[in-house]
Amino acid sequence: MTIKLSLHLTPEQAERLKMAVERGVLNEFGETTISLKMAGESGLEPDTQPVPPQTLGTPDLAVPQTLSSLSGYAIKHEIGRGGLATVYQAVQVALNRFVAVRAYRGETNDFLDMRKTGALMAAASHPNVAQIYDIKKENGIWFSVVEYLDRGTLRDSLTGHGRFTPHKAVTLLSKVSRGVEAAHCKGIVHRNLKPGNVLFDSYMEPKVTDFDLAVAIDDSYVPGLVGTVLYMSPEQCDERELTSASDVWALGVILYECLTGKIPFESSDYNYNTLFMSIRTCDPPSFEHHGVTVPRDLEAICQKCLHKQPGYRYSSAGSLADDLDRFLAGEPVLARRHSLAERAFLWIRRKHTVSTGALIMVALAVLLLGFFLVSYSVMASLERG
Repeated sequence: MTIKLSLHLTPEQAERLKMAVERGVLNEFGETTISLKMAGESGLEPDTQPVPPQTLGTPDLAVPQTLSSLSGYAIKHEIGRGGLATVYQAVQVALNRFVAVRAYRGETNDFLDMRKTGALMAAASHPNVAQIYDIKKENGIWFSVVEYLDRGTLRDSLTGHGRFTPHKAVTLLSKVSRGVEAAHCKGIVHRNLKPGNVLFDSYMEPKVTDFDLAVAIDDSYVPGLVGTVLYMSPEQCDERELTSASDVWALGVILYECLTGKIPFESSDYNYNTLFMSIRTCDPPSFEHHGVTVPRDLEAICQKCLHKQPGYRYSSAGSLADDLDRFLAGEPVLARRHSLAERAFLWIRRKHTVSTGALIMVALAVLLLGFFLVSYSVMASLERG
């Protein structure tokens, strides 16, 4: 594959890109997407804007000639760009409805099995997953037609609000996790979960989209360095085999970002090795470091998602969603063990008919019981001594 550098690149950017080539990162189009996104003027952004087409080494799609003749669809205008495709708003003529048409660049044909990509997205059917309507190849170019979502991305929301309240963040992530779980139930790992791939419909319901890098974990699966680096799990950085726990890591990064407005793992010097090492070995900064107060249970959920070892994370996005729903319901979460007093307090708090006085009385009773048990244990030890 030939990479043609744009004159818009600064010498510093060109040097960083050259380093990536020498490290062998740019050996497939998927890895090219990662590295070009990382080479922006502002450094390693959590979810950078799509790369201008002239830096990709191939001319942009000839919209008038190619898209105007796309059978069955009337193309309106461009609405977004990613590393692999340009997205257009269109009207499906037969049904007279808006859709989003993803037009894939020529070199994508060598990297993606488009029919398999479409089948994976169709298999992950869920209210919180964007629907796919069609996939076709015309004039040598692949197109996928998906549900049109007109209320922007989670990245847009984070840019506009900075961070969310714990309740809003958990409510959102629970729905997103349910959508991802639909893929996990079919043996599919998304591999590229990030705020830019969570879109909102007209009712502000979140939907997971962009299954271009998704894989079915079967005998044909070959690990590779693909995804958006700041949301990649340690095993993705090491190009090890993936499980659904890798998507759980990415969901944990998104949850952390929703709560703090910051990415847990960054590199200020654009050094890939530094960033990979941070993801593999460093703990994310505490919520207090960002001046954010987060309930202990929610902090434990986030920490469990971001455990370095996949086996210690939630086994699937559904398990994560279950714990997030427990948090919302005021129930003990599985991410950490609760004392008897904490469990009693959570149970009472869920019972809205219990008065404050009764709450205090029960809390005192629990404390007295604990004191009695400790005293009894000490007396028994003294008698044995």
